[in-house]
Amino acid sequence: MLPAPETVAKAIAKRDNARIQPTGNHAINLLGLSTQVPMNVVYMTDGSPRKVNIGKRKITFKKTSPRNFIYRGKIIPLVVSALKTIGEDDVSREYINRLEQILTQSEDKQILLNDANHAPVWIKKIIIPLIDKQ
Repeated sequence: MLPAPETVAKAIAKRDNARIQPTGNHAINLLGLSTQVPMNVVYMTDGSPRKVNIGKRKITFKKTSPRNFIYRGKIIPLVVSALKTIGEDDVSREYINRLEQILTQSEDKQILLNDANHAPVWIKKIIIPLIDKQ
């Protein structure tokens, strides 16, 4: 049995002393906003860009700027990536309800608020009221 892409990605990041952040549909799935498991996962990295095949699945590491790693916590960068993929006009009430559950059950409120301030303005308008309910 092949290892999960997440396991392989973390091992590569550790070996290369690089930071990684799940993006796109992978971030959406990790947050439970979708039950679809993507065959190909994409990570932002401050390491070398590359593609790694694991059987029929593929991991892509895309080079990104250091500003995408300014977050102190783990939840807000996932939320930002997921919402960017969903798109401002397609954020449904169902997504917001799920995000509220995630944000009220996750990290320290101060970390969440600090990280939320680094998000794009349209995303801040969605998540800060949800964090404030904590």
